[in-house]
Amino acid sequence: MKKYLLILGVISMVILTACAQQSQPAAQPAHEREIAVIEPAGEMIKETKEETAVEEPGSKSVPPTVEPKDLPAKTSLKEFNMIAKQWDFEPSTIFVTEGDRVKLNVKSVDVTHGISLAEFGINEILSPGKTVTVEFTADRAGEYIFSCSVPCGKGHGGMRGTLVVE
Repeated sequence: MKKYLLILGVISMVILTACAQQSQPAAQPAHEREIAVIEPAGEMIKETKEETAVEEPGSKSVPPTVEPKDLPAKTSLKEFNMIAKQWDFEPSTIFVTEGDRVKLNVKSVDVTHGISLAEFGINEILSPGKTVTVEFTADRAGEYIFSCSVPCGKGHGGMRGTLVVE
């Protein structure tokens, strides 16, 4: 009987200890505390005060906040509707800014063509009458040649265009 009481007592202690640990409120990060400021007119205004983080033993360090000026510029989406036909692309030159997300909607209007832009991992087959959409990020400046990757007749070798990333 004493064994059962002892076991019951140990289980109760474990449960109480676990519950006590869960009920503690989450601590606010050490580097940011809300303080109340009373203005001369009697209004109470909440402000956020940055504090130097003092790391306690066993605690995880809090990463510094990132200010908007530290964030990369928001990329924009540049979308182009293109036509592939014997033996050119329209438009044949595309201008974008480095970092732009590029979306090409390419439609073959006559025979099967392809579009290849190796530097950005693009190589798609363009079936007649169907539009294929390719997307990529223009993450490096330069001039890049895109070309037809499916033999489409005698002018196939000259079916090229240029992507200009400024």
